[in-house]
Amino acid sequence: MSASSAPFKRPQGLQNPALASATSEQPAKTPKKAAISAWIGSALEYYDFFIYGSAAALVFPKIFFPSGNPTAATIASLATFGVAYVARPIGSFIMGHLGDTIGRKTVLFITLFGMGIATFLIGALPTYDQIGMAAPILLLILRVCQGLAVSGEQSSASSTTLEHAPERRRAFFTSFTLAGTQGGNILATAIFIPIAALPEEALLFRTAAGHVPVPDSDELQLAPVWVLPRSAGPAGLINSTVADTLTFARLHLDDGVAPDGEQLLSVAGVKQMQQPQVEIPDRYTLGDKIGLSWLLFNWDGHILYGHDGATLGQRAYLRVLPEARLAVCLLTNGGESGLVFKKLCDEVMRDVAGVTSPRWPEPPDTPPALDLSQYEGSFRRLNVDLEISVGDDGVITGTMRQSGELAEMLPPDQREERFSVVPVDRELFLAYLPNLPMPMPMVFFDFDNDRPRRVHLGARAMTRQ
Repeated sequence: MSASSAPFKRPQGLQNPALASATSEQPAKTPKKAAISAWIGSALEYYDFFIYGSAAALVFPKIFFPSGNPTAATIASLATFGVAYVARPIGSFIMGHLGDTIGRKTVLFITLFGMGIATFLIGALPTYDQIGMAAPILLLILRVCQGLAVSGEQSSASSTTLEHAPERRRAFFTSFTLAGTQGGNILATAIFIPIAALPEEALLFRTAAGHVPVPDSDELQLAPVWVLPRSAGPAGLINSTVADTLTFARLHLDDGVAPDGEQLLSVAGVKQMQQPQVEIPDRYTLGDKIGLSWLLFNWDGHILYGHDGATLGQRAYLRVLPEARLAVCLLTNGGESGLVFKKLCDEVMRDVAGVTSPRWPEPPDTPPALDLSQYEGSFRRLNVDLEISVGDDGVITGTMRQSGELAEMLPPDQREERFSVVPVDRELFLAYLPNLPMPMPMVFFDFDNDRPRRVHLGARAMTRQ
């Protein structure tokens, strides 16, 4: 072979200067860091993406859509969930192109912040009652933004991990992106398990938590449960705001006509609810008589109706004076509020309508001559036992014990109360319970000669055992 046709051999160690320069400028690959970042980013993105599905089924139909047809509202809400899947392939093309032009790291930041901002705005979105049809339209737009963001995150994260992965372990490292999406899905589902167990009112509205006394202290602590079982109160323990309660009172003042003019209750039904049905032994705590649902009060010839309610650490009061079209409502979530409401209601009724409430009973200067042994014994109602005993010195002591499901909601040291009892007359006694600023009336009734068969305490009747 001639010298002119012999192949050229580069001396050992000599490299192409252009290739060497390009190789030296490439950043070092960090496969572990890229995989972990892809997992975290995917988990966060898909947590926001999938938690929308639970909210769309449980919450959104009731706050972002018309309430006239619950089925249609639920279908429309779930449809907004599906819209994001239509936006995902479009977002993949858009974000993939941006990743090639401006860099995948930049696109990942855009998608993460985009998803977070869209989710935040959904949480701050006004309801249908506030802005009408603009609410579901804005919800749809924000859901599309979520779909665009989540598609861009997955494609960019997969490409980034692929570019950083070693040649023979690309499948392993790129699997972190998909693992993150499933982690976000599991987290979103787990978060909604305790939330879905809450009463509907706590999901849809701002709610106040009750507070109960700390034993041997003036401090209050959060109640162990938010609300009593539905079966423990009339109408399943309705929860409402002060405005809602006063609107309900106005409905009855207007003979069953709602503020929008709709006749919700018949005039005859409204009147019947205010007719006395049963006389109450303890007229101080509840009222003089019970109508159909309403408690009825006679304040020196002026007839009022109303109702009270209580759960652990929360109390509600309502009094309505029809002759003056006046209603007084108080809702509290901690402390002893009975005396507060009495003073508030007395002041409003006196200043606005010139009506005063009956005087609260007080112990007499001279104790009545009674055979106190006739009052000793055990009385019981559902979940509560009462023991009345008389000491050698004539001092009456009451011991009240909670049991059953209600007792399980209380700390063990609050399931039993001891209190002193003072007689006023043959039927009326005063119970001085701990943590109450005023004595509670205790009315014995249904006498067998001088021995009472029943006692009314704490708005409930108890029978001798």
